Amino acid sequence: LSNTIKSSPFAKIAIKTADEILAIRRPFKNENFTRGDYLYLQERIANQALPFIQRDEKLPFVLIGFSMKSPSPLKILSMSADRAEYEALKHLNVFTQRIQNIYDVGSDFKIYADGRIFVNKIIGSSDERVTTYIQGLRSFLAKLKNKSIDIIAPEDFYKTTPENARNYLF
Repeated sequence: LSNTIKSSPFAKIAIKTADEILAIRRPFKNENFTRGDYLYLQERIANQALPFIQRDEKLPFVLIGFSMKSPSPLKILSMSADRAEYEALKHLNVFTQRIQNIYDVGSDFKIYADGRIFVNKIIGSSDERVTTYIQGLRSFLAKLKNKSIDIIAPEDFYKTTPENARNYLF
């Protein structure tokens, strides 16, 4: 961002948005950011947010995730969405609220849950198990009363059954 652009109200919102993103980002254990590294990342993120802010559009965020738990019995207690997922969604909920406080238009946070397509074929999970997991996530979002976060499964996108969505993609 040039100094002229940095002084605009749009850029100030973009920079504050970048700061929020960098605040929730968890660096790798061996990462040591210098102030220069931070400013470089801040500018890159602000430049991505700026066009949406200038057009008065919601800031888009996308997260790709499998829509089921690890099949390893050593890592999980059950195959249902539980406290870990609820806490993760609470964390995203706070993030979207902070964005809303900075930028009135807010954000549009999509979680694309592609587990039906890949995990189902690779691991052999059932559609019923994936459905139960996604329903659990959606019930957590309803409990959090968040209107900015949405979970999208392939059958939602293709407006068909899980099997037809798989067949279409494969």
